[in-house]
Amino acid sequence: MRPLASLLVLSGVLAAVAVGLGGEWSRVNTRAGVSLASSPAAAPAQPSDLTVLQQQDQLLEQEKERLRRSCAALDHLSVRLVVGDITLAEAAALAEAFVRHRPGFDTVMSWQYPGAVRRVALAQFLIQRAEARCADQDPSLWYPARLRLEQELATLQQQELQ
Repeated sequence: MRPLASLLVLSGVLAAVAVGLGGEWSRVNTRAGVSLASSPAAAPAQPSDLTVLQQQDQLLEQEKERLRRSCAALDHLSVRLVVGDITLAEAAALAEAFVRHRPGFDTVMSWQYPGAVRRVALAQFLIQRAEARCADQDPSLWYPARLRLEQELATLQQQELQ
């Protein structure tokens, strides 16, 4: 343990010296043959780099907003499923538009519901989502809904086999 403590103290001292040198750091390293000014990490950001970062930030914000809206719409569909306003087949058809362009969604679906056709996998996904949203909040509403949704899922699976 003692060598580790010595190493930590030494690294702390070196960091303090580096901070203490401040503007002298570049001059000291230049004399030693090391120039931080020529390193890519030390180069100031070019205006074009800043523009690219701002554009990437905008794209990420737009994608975040699309994902937030998609999740809200799927939550709404889940509630409608539980209360019986919509059938499982209708919900799966509507959900398609909300998940179609989600990166990685198809991969996760194929892993989570192996062998299921897309419509059946979406139906299973919606049942799972409805359970996550409603089972703990109102079990008296969820359990009858689960039975109904499982029957609808069985019917949907039979339709896909034909």
